Amino acid sequence: MITVSRLPGGNIPREKQIKTLERLGKSEVKYLLANQGSHHPGFERNVAEEWLRQKEDERTTFSSARRDAREEETLSIARKASTDARSARIAAIIAAAIAAIATIIAAYIAAPLTK
Repeated sequence: MITVSRLPGGNIPREKQIKTLERLGKSEVKYLLANQGSHHPGFERNVAEEWLRQKEDERTTFSSARRDAREEETLSIARKASTDARSARIAAIIAAAIAAIATIIAAYIAAPLTK
């Protein structure tokens, strides 16, 4: 486990603190914040909290983008299914018309034979 003394803070530049937070990862940073209370020697709690908020915002944005992509794909599939169904209905109507014409022709041809 990483101790608080290994977390960034104090006179360390913000960019270096962020790099260290990235290396530690969200779970470890959350653990350290939760278990160390408000006493963080050499650690700027506000930097870590802001970093965690930013990570959560990124996750939310990424999740929203994925959801939007799934919805778009679902709509695309639905549109294609609708087009395919329309084509199938037209083919069925044409087939029924051909069958009706074939029945009429067959009846006409068969009628003189029975007279």
